[in-house]
Amino acid sequence: APTTRLAATAYLASFLARASFVAPHTVAQTLQNLISVCLDLLKANSPASSKTSSGFSYAAAASSVSSDIPCSICQAVLYVLCYRLRQLRSLPSHTFKSSLAAVIHHPSKPLTRCLPSVAT
Repeated sequence: APTTRLAATAYLASFLARASFVAPHTVAQTLQNLISVCLDLLKANSPASSKTSSGFSYAAAASSVSSDIPCSICQAVLYVLCYRLRQLRSLPSHTFKSSLAAVIHHPSKPLTRCLPSVAT
């Protein structure tokens, strides 16, 4: 159910942001995975493509996936970055940088559902 997915995304973000015992490379890998899922969902919901970058097709689920889920994932990633960016910048490479930019600048504008008080 979409509500469960939204709650799970929020819980995961809170855990990654605040659990100091989680290694930075684990946080970075999890963020990369979240960003990949978000990009795949955004692409699946766009009329131009039904195949994802990994070759997996979300075509069957695309109609049932709310645009709230990619928005929630994007906000979750940014929430984690608020708390862990300094640690992540110390890693040799942060591969999610360009992927995150692709999500943020996606034509569906996933951050438009963010509350103004959160966005500013």
